[in-house]
Amino acid sequence: MKIFEIYNELILEGTIKLPKEVTDKFKPLFDEIKNNLEKAVKFASKNYRNPYILYKDYFKFKGLNNNDINISIGLYNDDKDKASARMNANDGIFIINMAKFDKDDYDEFSDTFYHELVHSSDPLVQKTDVYNKYYEKRGSEPMGSGSEYEKSYEKYRKSQHEYVAFLSPFVEKVRGLIGNDDKKLEWIIWIISNISRFDSPEDLYSATHQYIENMKEIGLFSDEQKYWVFLYKVYHLVKPWTNKPQLYKKFLKDLYNGVKNK
Repeated sequence: MKIFEIYNELILEGTIKLPKEVTDKFKPLFDEIKNNLEKAVKFASKNYRNPYILYKDYFKFKGLNNNDINISIGLYNDDKDKASARMNANDGIFIINMAKFDKDDYDEFSDTFYHELVHSSDPLVQKTDVYNKYYEKRGSEPMGSGSEYEKSYEKYRKSQHEYVAFLSPFVEKVRGLIGNDDKKLEWIIWIISNISRFDSPEDLYSATHQYIENMKEIGLFSDEQKYWVFLYKVYHLVKPWTNKPQLYKKFLKDLYNGVKNK
């Protein structure tokens, strides 16, 4: 059986939803680091391979296979590393790069946390006999020699484990944005379905801002600035997938199903 066939058996849906008791601990951790920034930087190690452990087993939850997942929080400080955070799934450590920590951007911190914890919950990553072979072809080590991240960011984004990790936090963000309003979801899908037609978020904004009043009327966005911020982020999230029509279509379907299947 091929690696991708095995993976399709492991992942039955396009997203991995983290338990609320896990996501509820994002903000307290962010605030603690933010309020003790100098101390966090001081204690952080210089290399992610030997991080300073801030909290042992900060997260404890059940994985998709009802397996126990314990995640500790580590700190390192390396301004030459492209990564803002890393997930060492084998040792169960979420490692934060203090050189890239932005005390004014909780949303980015939360998205990164969700992304990396999805990796820790991913059955593909947990089945090392499968994942090790898969990773040889789809490795995304940010500083790894010859990795897809280095050679082709687009290919890295299309790899299945990264697709799931990028999609999952976005689904949660859309859920929070639309509530149970199907009209709001229709607008979100419409915006995303237009991304393939434009070469920049600015072009997409220019072509769609005429509908901002319609979106404001239903409470999707309160003003043009909030629409622009959302559009800019979603454009850069989705654009790498648009030149592969089958994957683009899958994303729209997975987004819709992920939001509706709460």
